[in-house]
Amino acid sequence: ELGFKHFKVSNPAHYDMGIDGLNIVEEKIASAREIVGSNSELMYNPVMSFNVEFAIRMAERLRPYGLRWLEEPLIPTDLEGHIELRKAINWVPLATGEDHHGRWTFRQLVENRAVDVLQPDLKWCGGLTEALKIYAIGEAAGIITIPHAAAASPWGQHFAISMPESPMAEFWMGSDPGIPLDELCPIPGMPMPKDGYIKPSDAPGFGMEIKEEWIIPWNHAAAANNTGKS
Repeated sequence: ELGFKHFKVSNPAHYDMGIDGLNIVEEKIASAREIVGSNSELMYNPVMSFNVEFAIRMAERLRPYGLRWLEEPLIPTDLEGHIELRKAINWVPLATGEDHHGRWTFRQLVENRAVDVLQPDLKWCGGLTEALKIYAIGEAAGIITIPHAAAASPWGQHFAISMPESPMAEFWMGSDPGIPLDELCPIPGMPMPKDGYIKPSDAPGFGMEIKEEWIIPWNHAAAANNTGKS
């Protein structure tokens, strides 16, 4: 109803659940595919809750549902696991990066061809400048960059529309039926999706505004006492 074209399902299982976990996830993905149809991309994010063996089993189980990618199945420090997993599953792209920090960790993924989609979080990877360097590493290797939750921040929106190898932007906020997304806007001046698309603000900077009630005198005495309050 809001016009979004592509969708993501998050993690309902952990690797220690074994066959029960496989069954739970397949049921959820099958239901999601039936709802969104065959003309929408569908992604699945296990949120670092798999090991390599379980990720391979899950990828095989979900093969019939045509996932756009399998996202962050392993912990970010397991470079060897990412390399092994990428070699083992060639029918679904592997995306990761939300919890990777600094361009060096992304360079390792790219050099080892252990990833198909880079997903730096612009707040956690080292900032927008660092994200641009990460993008350049991926672009040089023919790998796209789709930052984590880019459409949910002004800086992410500008990144997504400016970078040619960033073909979509993730938006994760949601409202109850009948409540406009505009009412959830966390930052004054930040555009919200309209019919599945976002047009970044053309106001100065990132287009953010400051509410007058946010501007209060600073109490130096209170700050010295570690309260920060008047």
